[in-house]
Amino acid sequence: MNRTPSDAFYEPQGVSALPDGHNAKASAPPVKFKTLADFCREYVPLAYSIEPLLRTSSLYSLTARTGHGKTAFLIAAALAIATGRPDILSIDVARGRVAFLTFENPDDVRMRFMIAAYLLNIDLDEISHGIVILDIRIKPEEVLTKIKILADADPFTLVIIDTFAAFFDGNDTNDATQGGEFMRRLRPLTKIGGLPTVVVAAHPIKNAAEDNLLPYGSGAILNEVDGNLTLWKQPATGFVSLHWQGKLRGIDFEPVMFRFEEASSHDAFIQQQEP
Repeated sequence: MNRTPSDAFYEPQGVSALPDGHNAKASAPPVKFKTLADFCREYVPLAYSIEPLLRTSSLYSLTARTGHGKTAFLIAAALAIATGRPDILSIDVARGRVAFLTFENPDDVRMRFMIAAYLLNIDLDEISHGIVILDIRIKPEEVLTKIKILADADPFTLVIIDTFAAFFDGNDTNDATQGGEFMRRLRPLTKIGGLPTVVVAAHPIKNAAEDNLLPYGSGAILNEVDGNLTLWKQPATGFVSLHWQGKLRGIDFEPVMFRFEEASSHDAFIQQQEP
């Protein structure tokens, strides 16, 4: 078959680009080229669960030292999205459903939710279906199977994993192969109903400085995420800066400042005293 010069650069969509006489395996789909116009028509405008920090259908790590506000921020983000209230974070949010996977310290998370709801005047019963909790450690594939069923009935906007180290099922988080592969196993969570943002809380190296807030372990972990968000608390003021380091796919943003304070609620106090 004679070809024009332009024909040599692409095959029309739907036409196999495999060379004549090549016998591909029956199970492998044929490799197909697309025209530039067809490729660009597949563009999906950017959408955010929290504007402009968290893109939908994206996987993020949230790295901070212990005591610098990882869980506090994630609980506030969960409540903001479940209620649709921009005043909680002073940032626009997309109202939707949240899955909170707490593996490191479920008792602490429970009390934090109770205290935050009390201070923010949120009735937990009224948003009971807006936030679902998993506090039993299972494999990512099992999580995906179960959460897909929930998402088919009511899509998710945000999935939170607290923390990477507590969820990790390998034997060495510092092993590049294991670390990268485990993070890849979390990527399918971004494709369930609702195309949620997935945020994985992570720790940096011990005593990490403000300019070295990368997930502890191999660089392969960072390679697999769409962005590494960071939190840093200034001891003198109590203010916490949310920004990013190492990697960010998407539009850059200026550091966002928060202030987290110790507080309590009547319900959390009563529960703490019960035998």
